[in-house]
Amino acid sequence: VRQSMEKLRAYKLSLITEAVTKGLDPDVPMKDSGIPWIGEIPKGWEVRRLKTVSDSIVVGIVINPSQYISDVGAPYVYGGDIHEGKIDFISCRKISHKDSLKNEKTTLASGDILTVRVGYPGVSAVVPEECEGGNCASVILTRKGNFNSWWYCYCLNSKVIKAQIDIVKYGAAQEQFNLSHMVEFSIPVPPIAEQQRIADYLDDKCARIDAVLEEKERLLESLSEYKKSLIFECVTGKREVSA
Repeated sequence: VRQSMEKLRAYKLSLITEAVTKGLDPDVPMKDSGIPWIGEIPKGWEVRRLKTVSDSIVVGIVINPSQYISDVGAPYVYGGDIHEGKIDFISCRKISHKDSLKNEKTTLASGDILTVRVGYPGVSAVVPEECEGGNCASVILTRKGNFNSWWYCYCLNSKVIKAQIDIVKYGAAQEQFNLSHMVEFSIPVPPIAEQQRIADYLDDKCARIDAVLEEKERLLESLSEYKKSLIFECVTGKREVSA
């Protein structure tokens, strides 16, 4: 089961990378991007650094972020709450609305993009409406702008960005990279209408893959629970073990 899950994840990554670098039209004329980890891109696209795609890429609260944790309030997102394409805003920490506004530079708006900086560097998700007015700590926040946020998020979760992170990441116990690295990363940028089509296409394809992965994850959990139960029954004599 685990092997099939790994194959599915690898397929999903390849699917995302293919779409954000080659587009959806297999017959479109191509050109050399000039960057090895990007390869050829459609002729109507351009390669741009992230700092020219978004006007604002900043780091979340880094100075004593724990001082703002509250029992109630808006979602306060840390790196561990961010998964590929999804933010766990229900079980994440909270920050009071007052403290979030006090840290206006990193107050979240729906459509912004959050990227893990430490631990699983590069993993990204779009901020949902439920996180509007919340805040973030020690992660990279890209403000929504004149681009499709979901397309941009897929780019960040593709091999294109992973290859660039592999070059600059550091840390033995916990891999990480810096904001100064990220703003210099390059991605292929299509016209905004095509960004939307790519995002819609990947939303559909990835949702199907994620549904299968979730089903397999449930199966693994069931098998694990059954194994624990079987061992307990055997060692306590509740189940007869034949020689």
